Amino acid sequence: MRVFAGLPLPERTRETIAAWMNTWEAERKALKPVQPTGLHVTLHFFGEVDEGGAEEIGKALAAIRRNRIEAALGGLSHFPRRGKTRVFAIDFDTGGEEIASLYNGLMRSLGDIGYAPVGRPFVPHITVARVRRGAAVPVLPSFEPNRGTRLTLDRLVLFQSILKPTGAEYHPLTTVPFDQ
Repeated sequence: MRVFAGLPLPERTRETIAAWMNTWEAERKALKPVQPTGLHVTLHFFGEVDEGGAEEIGKALAAIRRNRIEAALGGLSHFPRRGKTRVFAIDFDTGGEEIASLYNGLMRSLGDIGYAPVGRPFVPHITVARVRRGAAVPVLPSFEPNRGTRLTLDRLVLFQSILKPTGAEYHPLTTVPFDQ
């Protein structure tokens, strides 16, 4: 099964982002938007693991203790930073340092069971769409009216990602609530 560790967004935050995504019209043909119910912050993508591997990862996640993260949405960004854009994302005005700290703790915990960090710096963000292969990169409407929207990240989740023609579906396998 395909799994990743992530931070689910509060419903109101997903609704705010979804309302902005609904303003995309001509741009939509060039994009594969993330389903609003699937909006989250990815901390680490593991790829294919068996049931035993998912259980071991879940135990490593359960050992992490942390307080809730108070954050504020930032502006629209993209990846890679140089070259042709492949992913559109929303970054964080505040809370990014705390998310990065959580990532570093997670990677230390996962290192104990044989998982290594990815080979690029971790940048906290919420992926909102991927550019379709061969499509011209569209210009998206401004996200600025939503910048500063406050949110609380209150749990760490190991998700199973099930790929479907309508977009990926995410199912929680292990949930680790954060302290107050």
